[in-house]
Amino acid sequence: MKYLLSLPKNSIPYFHNVTGLSREGWFASSDPIGDKPGSGGGTANILAELWEQEDNSNFSYWLKKEKRVIIHSGGRGRRLRAYAPLGKSLLPLPVFRWSRGQHLNQRLIHPQHPLFDQIIEKAPENVNKWTRIHDQMFHATYLKGIGKDYKKQEIKAFELLREGILQPFKEKKVSPCINLISDQIAWGRSPVRFDIAGGWTDTPPYCNLYGGKVVNLAAELNGQLPLHCYIKATEKPEFIIRSIDLGSEEKITTFEELRSFQNIKSSFSIPKAALALAGFLPEFNKRQFSSLQKQLIHLGGGLEIAILSAVPKGSGLGTSSVLASTVLGTLAEVCGLKCCYVFRINPVPLYSLQDSAHTTNLHNK
Repeated sequence: MKYLLSLPKNSIPYFHNVTGLSREGWFASSDPIGDKPGSGGGTANILAELWEQEDNSNFSYWLKKEKRVIIHSGGRGRRLRAYAPLGKSLLPLPVFRWSRGQHLNQRLIHPQHPLFDQIIEKAPENVNKWTRIHDQMFHATYLKGIGKDYKKQEIKAFELLREGILQPFKEKKVSPCINLISDQIAWGRSPVRFDIAGGWTDTPPYCNLYGGKVVNLAAELNGQLPLHCYIKATEKPEFIIRSIDLGSEEKITTFEELRSFQNIKSSFSIPKAALALAGFLPEFNKRQFSSLQKQLIHLGGGLEIAILSAVPKGSGLGTSSVLASTVLGTLAEVCGLKCCYVFRINPVPLYSLQDSAHTTNLHNK
């Protein structure tokens, strides 16, 4: 790992002698004279200078070779003006009696860089991913605020978010099978949920960065679990997905058709995504097949999947998220994927709501 430090121009020739830091591990430069590039421009400038000095053949390759920590210390010092010509990182620092490993000639940079080492060491591997997502959304919000086209940046942000969510599944691939015989039907069902507190804290990217803290109540409607998924094996190498409540149907025979789960307007984006995560796309499967039909022929046939939601969309009862769990859990059971566990607790009546149209019995899970 290498440190790149921006300083006032007059301090650069003396930096290594004053600090005793090695020339191999530390590179000092200054912002362009007369300009105020800011931290972003200063970062680009010091990277370009080091790149030209080390290897100016391929910038992308050079940038990925090693980690680099950039410290901006060349700004105007408004708090301690007497030390502004030195740069903030060269500020003399007194020795603290209660600390070890210090010396009389120490500068601010000496206790700083071990702290930076610890931050880099303990930072999660995906920290750069979230920074990129934030930057794209910030750019989109700025363009939207000034009345310019922002869709490209917004779409890119959601693409990065989706890739970040899917990356652990791509790293831990699966090998699905079909554990159903011709006269069997797998049936999964779930309750809806009432959000009491913490809503949306369990939604990416917030939950990935800070963790979600949610209090929910699961509920039956009229004494029944309202979200259902039925899966049946078929001899044909294809997937048939049906929505009972919407009265629609779709046939899937190719990887490209299955990969369209990214279209959230599709009636079947949830079961398509579940099939993808279950290993029916190459990026999630340990084995590689040239086509979806060849994969299904290898497994002995395809699947017919029917979903039913007895709750209208937009009800606020978590219909889509719970239905996704229901489909994924049922599919995991059918395909022999030991990744989903379903627990059911005997319901305890809470209260009932009655009006002129219908009666709804709510039960705590």
